[in-house]
Amino acid sequence: MQRVMERCFGIRDDPERQSNWYYIGCFFVTIASVLGTGILGLPVKTANSGFFPFLVIFLIVLIFEVGVIIYFVELLQQSRAIMRLGIGSLDELKAREQLELAKPADGFSVREVLPASIQPLSSSSSSSSSSLPDDSNTMINVNTNEEDEEDDAQREDGEAADEASGKRGSASYKPLPYEKDQLYSSEKSVVNEENSDNPASVQEIDLNLHSMGRLFLNVWLRYIFDLCVFLHFLAILISYVLAGSEAWGGVFGLEGGCKAHPSSEDERNLRFIIVTFGVGFTVCVVFGQRLFTSVVSLMTAVKGSLLVLMVAVTAYVGLDIMESIDSDWSHIAESFLMSTVALGGAINLMPLVFNKVPQRTGEVRKFRWAVSVGLCVCSVLIVLWTLFVMLAVPQTGPAPSLEEAADKGCISTIPLTEVIRDTQPDLEWIAKIVEVFIVVSISISFITVGSGLKNFLDGYAFTFSSKIQASAENGSGLAMKITGFFDNVQARSLHLSWFSVETGLKIVLYLISFGLSIGFAVGKPACFLVMLEYFASFALNLEAGLFIALMAVVSSRYGRNLSSYIPLPLPQPFASRFAYVLGSFFLAAVVYDVVDVIRKFVDKGGLC
Repeated sequence: MQRVMERCFGIRDDPERQSNWYYIGCFFVTIASVLGTGILGLPVKTANSGFFPFLVIFLIVLIFEVGVIIYFVELLQQSRAIMRLGIGSLDELKAREQLELAKPADGFSVREVLPASIQPLSSSSSSSSSSLPDDSNTMINVNTNEEDEEDDAQREDGEAADEASGKRGSASYKPLPYEKDQLYSSEKSVVNEENSDNPASVQEIDLNLHSMGRLFLNVWLRYIFDLCVFLHFLAILISYVLAGSEAWGGVFGLEGGCKAHPSSEDERNLRFIIVTFGVGFTVCVVFGQRLFTSVVSLMTAVKGSLLVLMVAVTAYVGLDIMESIDSDWSHIAESFLMSTVALGGAINLMPLVFNKVPQRTGEVRKFRWAVSVGLCVCSVLIVLWTLFVMLAVPQTGPAPSLEEAADKGCISTIPLTEVIRDTQPDLEWIAKIVEVFIVVSISISFITVGSGLKNFLDGYAFTFSSKIQASAENGSGLAMKITGFFDNVQARSLHLSWFSVETGLKIVLYLISFGLSIGFAVGKPACFLVMLEYFASFALNLEAGLFIALMAVVSSRYGRNLSSYIPLPLPQPFASRFAYVLGSFFLAAVVYDVVDVIRKFVDKGGLC
C-alpha cells in the first residue's frame, strides 16, 4: 500500500511529503479509534435530555479530552527521552539530578557513584558497536569540566572526542533544537541523522501504555493503571463484538439481540455470528499489525466517506420527518458518561503511532495537531449524526424510539432503520447504506482498538519475560525451569526457533484477553450499552483522565530537566496547574459512574 501511494503521488524521494502522509494516517487512525462508540451509543442516551443539554455536556467533555491529548503528547516525549537516557523510572532520574546538584567542586567519577542501571555507556561498548554514530553512546554526564584521569584514558581508547562532543559531555550543556533527537540513544534505539525527517526510517523505541506506567507511577499505582487499561480495552472490544454481531445479523436478516421476540434458532445464529466475528478479526489483529497504519488508514478514509454519506442521507430523512425534540435540562448528565467514552479512546492508540514520529519540534507539533483535529472532526460528525437521528426517531414512546432502544441496549441504527422501513419504504436503500456503514465501521474499529490492546500486551510480555530471564540468570529455580522448557522446544526443531518466553507469554495474554471479550459477548448479548456506559467509561476515565493527569503532575515535579531534552514542552507553571483541573474533572466522572451504578442496582436490581 505504501509503495502504491509513493508511485501515485511521487513521494518516494521526498521525506517532507512522506512525513505529511504519515500524519494524515495518524489523523485517520484517530478517527478510527473514536468513531463507533459515539455513533452507536450516544443518540439513544439523549431520549430524556434532548439535544441541547447533550450538546453542552458534550462540548465540555471535548475540551477536557483535547487537554488529555496535549498532556499525553508531553508524556510521550518525556517517556522517549527517559528511555533514551537508559533510565528505568523517574526516581532514577531524580537521583541523577540530585547527584548533579550535590557534586563537589573538584568533581567525581560518574561510575563511582551512579548505580549500574543509570551508568553512562562505557567507551568499551562504543568501540565494540562500530555501527553506531559517534555520539550515539553519549549519556548524561554529571562530571565537572575537569575529567579524572580514568575517564581521559577511556576516551582515548574508545573514540576521539572532538570539540562538539566535549561540550556535550558537560553538565551545563543544553541541546540545540535540532540536536535534541540526536542527543541520547541506547543500543536498542538509534536515530539515524540522515533519515530522521522520515517517520518510516526512525528505528522505534517501543512506547506503550504499560512502559509509560512503569516510568511515571509507583508500584501499586502502575498495577491499577495496567488493570484500568486492560479493562477499558476489554469493555470496548466486548461492545464492538456485540454491536458487530447485531450489525452482521441485520445484514443477514437474523432476529436477535434487540428484537422483541427472537426465536431460539435466531439466538443460536446470533451467537455463531458473535464467535465468527470475534475470532476472525482477532486473527487480523494478531497477525496483520504490520499493515496497521496503511490499511487501517485507507479503510478509515473509506469509513469516513461512508459516514459523511450516512449523515447526509440521515439528514434527508430527519428533515423530511422532523420529529419534535424536547429538551429537559434535569437529565443533562445522562449523556455524560457516554460522551467520555465516545471521545476518550484516542490516547490508547497514540503510543502505537507515536513510535515513528521523529523527535523534532515540527514533527511532534504535526502529530499533536493531527490527533487533536481528528478528535474535533469526529466530534462534529457525532453531533450532526445525533441531531439527525433525533429528528428521524421519536425520543420516547413505543417502538421504534430512542427510549425503547436504550432499554433494550440497542445500537442507534436499529431504531433508525426501523423508522425508515416503516415510514419511508421508498427509502429502503438508505437503510441498506446505514447497515453497510455500521458493518464497515465496527469491523475497522475492532481492528484499530484490538491493535492498541495488542501493543499494550506486547509491552507487558516484554517486561515480564525480561524479569524471568534475569531471575534465571540469578539462579532462580522456577525461572530456570521456564527458560529451560522454551530452550528445549527451540532445540528440537528449527521451525520453533521463534517460540521464546516472550512469545509464549504473548500467546497466553492474547488468548485470555480476546477470549474473554468473545466469551462475555456470547453470554450477555444484550449488554452493549451497559459495557460502554459503565464499565468502559469507568476504566477509561481512570486511565485516560485521572492517571494521565497524575502522570503529568509527577513528571513536572520529578522530571524538571526533561523539558530541556524534548522538542515541544508545555509552558510552565500553567501546564502543571491545569493538570490538577484535568484530574479533578475525570475524578468527578468516576465518582458519578459509581453512584449511577449503585442507583441502577437499587432501582432495577441489575444493569442488564
